[in-house]
Amino acid sequence: MEVPTTSLKIRKVVISLCNIIATREARLSAAGIHGILKKIGRDMPKDGETQEKSVIAMDGGLFEHYTQFSECMESSLNELLGEEASESIRERGGDSFE
Repeated sequence: MEVPTTSLKIRKVVISLCNIIATREARLSAAGIHGILKKIGRDMPKDGETQEKSVIAMDGGLFEHYTQFSECMESSLNELLGEEASESIRERGGDSFE
């Protein structure tokens, strides 16, 4: 499969588009995780109780190798949960959870 030569401008547009798509996917992933945490009652500390720690394990090249994705997902999750609840959440990817 031969790829025709492209201009620098076109390549920059493709990179920008990939970044936009990855950012959107990271935010959607964070929203899904937030929904699960809310469903199981770990989205906020209960009055007078210490927040239980939660570990979110993920596998996949996008999370493991594309740092912008994992950073965006983490910041989006922190935004959704709030500072206090997000301190009890740990994300793990790839071999780090085996």
